[in-house]
Amino acid sequence: MNRRRTVWGVVFLMALISISAGAEGALSLEQAFQLALKKNEDIRITEAQVAEARQNIRLARAAVLPGITAAFTQSRNREAGVGGFVTFKDNTDFRFDVSQPLYGGGKEWATLRAARVEVAVQQEEVRLVKQARLFEVAVEYFSLLRAQHRQTIARRAVELARDQLALAAARKEAGTATRTEVIRSEVALTAAERDVVRAENDVAVFRARLGFVVGRPVEGPVLDEPDPETDEARPDDKTPDPYVARAIRLRPEHRIAELRLKEAQEGIRTARAGFFPSAKLAGNYTRTQKVSSFREKDNWQVQAKVEYDIFDGFGRNAEVEKAEIRVEQHQLELERMAREIDLEVRQAMLEIDALRAIRAASRKGVGAARENYERVIAQFREGLSTAVEVADAHTALVAAEVQEADTDADLKLARRKFELALGELGTAE
Repeated sequence: MNRRRTVWGVVFLMALISISAGAEGALSLEQAFQLALKKNEDIRITEAQVAEARQNIRLARAAVLPGITAAFTQSRNREAGVGGFVTFKDNTDFRFDVSQPLYGGGKEWATLRAARVEVAVQQEEVRLVKQARLFEVAVEYFSLLRAQHRQTIARRAVELARDQLALAAARKEAGTATRTEVIRSEVALTAAERDVVRAENDVAVFRARLGFVVGRPVEGPVLDEPDPETDEARPDDKTPDPYVARAIRLRPEHRIAELRLKEAQEGIRTARAGFFPSAKLAGNYTRTQKVSSFREKDNWQVQAKVEYDIFDGFGRNAEVEKAEIRVEQHQLELERMAREIDLEVRQAMLEIDALRAIRAASRKGVGAARENYERVIAQFREGLSTAVEVADAHTALVAAEVQEADTDADLKLARRKFELALGELGTAE
């Protein structure tokens, strides 16, 4: 029993030394988040869409500002006179026009407000894409972390299998074990070595996948996140309602739905503007100079123009009704989004609770499996158990350790999923 505990202590110490040696080049989750935010093309595309939407504000503002144009014309005219004489006349024209919209039923201002809403929508789209990418990073990060844990467990299983083989060989030398038990231990060692190869391949695969989502190769290991002092994911009241309310306030999807509704309401104002008259002020100045006769003519005029469409075949009515239907659709979308957020928050909280319970059971299972293995291997040393029983106890121990490691990684990912459901993933970064 003491020898077995010494072996466990040596293995654990070697694992700590290995982790410390690779910690210098290790990658934390926060560092992975930062890399993904800098390198991701989707984020850069949505940020460019924000800049494009800002230009639409300038275009909408141009509709309410005065328009000024200037034109210059130089011409030569050929005129045939009596007796075949030909004369040429040079003319120079200069024109200066100014136009200022005065009233359009509020259409121009509604368009300007809608353009500003669109900028806010695109900014929320940036948040949405960032959170989606960060959760993708978290999925690959914890997948690699899970693979690293399995690799450590597989390597430890090889060490134990070698000890079992050495013990079986020693017992056979002493005449207390058969060749069959030695062969059985050799088979167990081969299976453990095969599991190491698979685990190492999984680490390489998930390291490549993480490197893809963060935008650079990941050479070293990833760091395990320390558990919080308590496993509580929410206050003591255990009620999801405060978190649902917070998620509805913070989630970019809900904010986008609210802004789309506001944009549709501006569409109603734009459509109703067709029922109002439009007015504008226009003026121009013209100077014409005939070089051949040395004559100049100056003209200028100012116009105030009011227009009103008396009948357009009920087209304006159709536009208003279409805009009202869009508003109703966006209201329904907003309600649906709120219900989806409510469901996602509740599911995330229930998943955390379930994984916490599973992890607690897994830890107990590891303790029981380790105690059983130590008892069986001690009996095997005394000739009171067989190699098959040792292999079964070893397999049960490895399975329990893998279950605990997987559940631990799943729980940490579930906490990030809970942050995503609240709309808070990546806010600290």
